[in-house]
Amino acid sequence: MNLTLLAPAKINLYLEVLKKIPSQHLHNIETIMQTVSLFDLVSINCNKSNTKKNKIEIFTDCNCLNRLPKFKNLCYIAADSFFESNKIYGFSLSIKVKKKIPLNAGLAGGSSDAAAVLKGLNCIFKNTCDALFLEEIAKKIGTDVPFLLSGGTVVAKGVGTQIKKIKSLESFYVLICKPNFDIFTEKAYKKFDKKYEMESYENNGMDDIISAINVASIKLVAEKLYNRFEVVAQSSVVTFIKSLMKQNGALGALMSGTGSSVFGIFKEREKADKCKKVLKKSFKNVFLCEPINFGCKILGKN
Repeated sequence: MNLTLLAPAKINLYLEVLKKIPSQHLHNIETIMQTVSLFDLVSINCNKSNTKKNKIEIFTDCNCLNRLPKFKNLCYIAADSFFESNKIYGFSLSIKVKKKIPLNAGLAGGSSDAAAVLKGLNCIFKNTCDALFLEEIAKKIGTDVPFLLSGGTVVAKGVGTQIKKIKSLESFYVLICKPNFDIFTEKAYKKFDKKYEMESYENNGMDDIISAINVASIKLVAEKLYNRFEVVAQSSVVTFIKSLMKQNGALGALMSGTGSSVFGIFKEREKADKCKKVLKKSFKNVFLCEPINFGCKILGKN
């Protein structure tokens, strides 16, 4: 069977880092995530093979991913985890990923691709996993993967896998700009640990931004945007992009996730288009999109 899926990017409207969990070497977080209409395209071809083992091949149009050993690719990990969890063997699987979501940008492109693989395989194997079991597999692959199965607007806690849907955001535009440098998640957290090893800080509670979402005030939401990692990154480029967005009509702007992408929230399409043109003069990766209320989505099958 052949399947094609959309794998959306996400942005973090709010992100606070809490205490580290010593047993897991992970941090608790509080975040509000939103899927947006910037997509990778994931194609899956799965057929019965003549061997007892599964053969998984990954093909992308991204040189950086092609240089990565395939067993480290999240799509490979997702496929292998699905097969092993369901005791499915003897299949040949080809996964093709057409990348549009920038890498190492705080937009969860790799996690979304992995979620698409899980959703696609579950469809191919006639929903052998119920929603809860598929989510459990997703949790073992990456903290953003469970969210990207369903998407929308959510509050996530714990290590990011305790997800609660909240009122959907709509009727605004999101302009995303990826600077000409990467930020790796693991390094960002190490930098966080070093910065706050001896320093305490107040948790910037997210009740205000949730209230703004509940009353559907995108202006208030934009005013309450917050990301702890902005303080950690201390990037003059991020500051410059945020300033440029606000000067050109953004209601608010913020770095997404651990970075390095910055997004701006616009109420009017005309202003967002104008700002995109301004940013394109200095940055290659600039995308205009909208909030969406879904995660990975099957486009077609044959």
